[in-house]
Amino acid sequence: MKRKKAMFIAIIIPLITCLIALLLVFSKHNKSNDDTFPIERYIENPTAFAGHNYALTASVESQLAYSDTRGRILLVNATNSQTPLPILVLPTISDFNPRTNQRYELNVRIEGDGKIILTAFEKL
Repeated sequence: MKRKKAMFIAIIIPLITCLIALLLVFSKHNKSNDDTFPIERYIENPTAFAGHNYALTASVESQLAYSDTRGRILLVNATNSQTPLPILVLPTISDFNPRTNQRYELNVRIEGDGKIILTAFEKL
């Protein structure tokens, strides 16, 4: 009887550990990807999306403005829309060195006034 109990514990503990690890990986994955950015609805009412985080696949069209202290404003073309969007890149994201026409997976946050703020990126 003790042997069966020991075998059961030896099997169940690694299974529970794997399950917890998978849950952590998937919850982290979902947080970083967020929802797909609803561009057309955003254009109609930008402030309605304040406080939300979104994923946006886009290519950089141009840099509209630059400041050492405030960051830069980029104009990007989303892959699922014909409408270019301005995105504020804060100076805290110092490792982002975009190239024109380069595609990125961008994670963005919508501020209360409707501004689109870059929170993370991945080069595609």
